[in-house]
Amino acid sequence: MSRDWWGGIAFAVLSLLGLIFGGSTGYMTYIFPALLIITFTVTNLLFTRRATGILLAVASGAVPAYTVIFSLEPTSMIYQYAIIACFFAMMEFAKRHSSNDMGVFLEYLTRIGEGTSVKDASLPALELIREVIPGTFPGLALFDETREEFRIITGPLDSMESDTFPAREGSISWRAYSTGKPQVIDDVRDDPDYVPGLPDARSEVTVPITWKDRKFGVLNIESPRVARFSKRDVRNLSFLAALLGEVFAHIEAQQEMVRSLEQLDVTRSALEDSLSESRVQKDDLEQLLRKLRSLFRIAEELSICVFAEGLFPKLTALLVETMNYHNVFIFAKTSVEEKITFRAHKSSVEEDLISRESLECYRRLVEHVTRTGQPWWYPNLNDADRGVLIPEKTGSALAVPVKSQEEVWGVLIVDDREEEGLSPRDLELLTISSSHLALELESRDAVGKVNLQVSRLRGLHSVVQGLSLEYEEPRELCRYLVKELSTRFGFEKITLFLMEEETGKEVLVPVASNFLQDGELSGLRVKLENYGGGLVYQSAIQRKVINTPDTSRSPLYFSIKDARTQAELDVPIMFKEKLYGVLSVETSEPLDERAQELFLILSRHVGTLLRIQEILKEAETRALVDELTGLWNRRYLFARIEQEKYRLERHGGTMALVMVDMAGFKDINDTYGHVVGDQVLKEFASILRKTLRNSDEVGRYGGDEFLILLPETGYQDISRVIARIEEECDTRELAHLPDGLLRADFGYAVYPGDADDLVKALQLADERMYISKHGRKGMKP
Repeated sequence: MSRDWWGGIAFAVLSLLGLIFGGSTGYMTYIFPALLIITFTVTNLLFTRRATGILLAVASGAVPAYTVIFSLEPTSMIYQYAIIACFFAMMEFAKRHSSNDMGVFLEYLTRIGEGTSVKDASLPALELIREVIPGTFPGLALFDETREEFRIITGPLDSMESDTFPAREGSISWRAYSTGKPQVIDDVRDDPDYVPGLPDARSEVTVPITWKDRKFGVLNIESPRVARFSKRDVRNLSFLAALLGEVFAHIEAQQEMVRSLEQLDVTRSALEDSLSESRVQKDDLEQLLRKLRSLFRIAEELSICVFAEGLFPKLTALLVETMNYHNVFIFAKTSVEEKITFRAHKSSVEEDLISRESLECYRRLVEHVTRTGQPWWYPNLNDADRGVLIPEKTGSALAVPVKSQEEVWGVLIVDDREEEGLSPRDLELLTISSSHLALELESRDAVGKVNLQVSRLRGLHSVVQGLSLEYEEPRELCRYLVKELSTRFGFEKITLFLMEEETGKEVLVPVASNFLQDGELSGLRVKLENYGGGLVYQSAIQRKVINTPDTSRSPLYFSIKDARTQAELDVPIMFKEKLYGVLSVETSEPLDERAQELFLILSRHVGTLLRIQEILKEAETRALVDELTGLWNRRYLFARIEQEKYRLERHGGTMALVMVDMAGFKDINDTYGHVVGDQVLKEFASILRKTLRNSDEVGRYGGDEFLILLPETGYQDISRVIARIEEECDTRELAHLPDGLLRADFGYAVYPGDADDLVKALQLADERMYISKHGRKGMKP
């Protein structure tokens, strides 16, 4: 059953209840009219116009029936029919009013016509609002989510200085947009967040434009009247905004569809072009596929070559065999330090031989490509290039650099007899082939350098071991070092300088070299000083490594011998801040960072060894020197006697030994104390040092006794030495002694005249000294 009958059925049920419970004037006067009002209201709100008609028919029959059945006064029907007529008229008016509103919206749908933009769809809506709500000024703004601001499309908002306004928190536009509900301001003066639009606006309503879950913007209407907008206006505007949202969604979908169709047309056109091109280039692609297979074979064949030299004939043969090039040339090098030279040639015609003129042309082309680092390719060669960069009879040529990221290893050249015989695709394929070649050369060079470095480190280890185990004297250590560097590492010119003291100042003295004789070394220091010291002195002054790859560009370079060398490396030998010397290496080629690091490590080891030797000598010297007098002590004297004993037995010669005893030294100690006694010993030691030769040696034998060793000295010379000592004692005055004089007793012996052994000679000298001492005192020995 249709819902339209529910109102009539309900009214009939109510009437039946009245018949059952009895009719009365009160029922007909109060209850039944109330039931009429409620039933008509609900029916008109929830159901259609047909339902209202059915209810009216039932009521028109029920009212007379009640009057007849209950014998009521006929006048009671008058106000009941009046109520029915009144409500029916009101409902008809409301429906007609709603029909008018719907007509307005239908008119808007008619007016938008074929609009294809948001503005085209908005203008009819604004015009319709002005007609339906006279005296108002509508406007429309869309929300930009990226910039978070409203963009004005049309309306009175056009009068604002900017075509956008911010989505300010609290503003009526933002409230309507964010909540999705209409916002009404009866008096804009009461709204602190009001954004001025129309100059004389007093009231405002803003309705969100939405469609389903999509938000577009707001519809804003302003009026110069206070509280201008009714609930009906807001309801109609909300409905219009919903229509706008649907229209905007439709326009967006339509625009997206147009874009998709355009893109589809572009794609279809591109596909058609691609299909056409693929048909045209089918043969070329098949040929490219064959060449790509050839590239894989080239990469595989090059990777299994053991030596770098085998890469060049292998690659030329593969390019001719797999890619049918007429001539293939390779100019390359196998290490970074080498120069690029001609390596291999292969021709598709076995009897074709390369001429000297062709090689000269291609050498010039190689220089050009190496300098620029870019491929050189002309399908049709210019006359200016023909005969200069390529041979006369060549139709076209292509040269590609064989380079890695940091190094150009060579140039790969192919040529053809025909003009335009080489294409851009050949350039791509040869570039790939040259990259494979560069990679293989670089990897083999890297492996070679690693092996060289390992070999150098092993050699360095052996050299350092030899330095630390075998040599104690600095000069012997330097000679060993130069010899090992020359034999193990093959360096051409090595010179080692030590810092030594001469005439009160430190100077660099050349002590070892693998290309200079001893006589040449002795004069080298003077030459260097006269020249200004050269790079060697600069390394010493600056305390740092100086690597000069091209000596012709250095004004400090000094040629030690013969012709100028190309490169020089000077490494200071140091321990902490102290400079011990400089190691200078000259070569015909520049030394790389690895060689520089090798010499730097070696110099640090040498500096450490020299410092250790220095410390040991200082400790040894302190152990052999008398602390009070500064003369040699008894231990040293006996060691020297042993050394001289072996020397004299082996080579012959003479040696005089003189024992000296200070006269009255015990009385000085007893009378004036040990402090004065120590001072007297120091004074006597200085007398001995002053009167003796550089070749003589003197030491404190014990207490107040001293021993003098006089090499190659006879009896007459001994007397002169003793006389000089006594004369110096007579002239030396000491303020802390009463008579200010020093006296001494002497005893001497000569080897081999007095004894056949130095130890016996020492004993004899000691005995004679005591005899002399006892004689001076008048005592028997």
